[in-house]
Amino acid sequence: MSATSAPTIEGLPQAARARTREGANAFVKYYFEQVNEASVDPRRDALAGFGLPTCKTCVAFEDTINGLAAKSHRYRSAPLSERAVDGLGQDRPTDPRYTVLAAMAQVGAQVIDDSGKEVKRDTRYQGSFIVDLVWREGRWVLSEIRVSQP
Repeated sequence: MSATSAPTIEGLPQAARARTREGANAFVKYYFEQVNEASVDPRRDALAGFGLPTCKTCVAFEDTINGLAAKSHRYRSAPLSERAVDGLGQDRPTDPRYTVLAAMAQVGAQVIDDSGKEVKRDTRYQGSFIVDLVWREGRWVLSEIRVSQP
């Protein structure tokens, strides 16, 4: 499945369904929660439906999760820690685009194989993602995720 194959997302919280600043924030929080959950318990297509196929970071997260699943690898613990998520806004109220700043930390989590042996460890990193959303077919969709440069 591709990043846009699912028209709706199973389990999307009610708060993340609103076309508001709070809804956009809740959607971004939920997405990164799903990235963490799918990293610890990799399932193919766990992130399908969240982003447009042009969202390179969305596709990279999907490829990482699918790669872990294919190798029977997983993260021992969640690789990302949320520090803050807040909407930056849109150009005008009718604009379907919305931008959210997500301050995150990559915590240096271990990737392990099915025997529990470490095969890789992430580097620790603190930074922010600039997350661009678009309102489509009655819900938020990720259009781009960029690393914010200090």
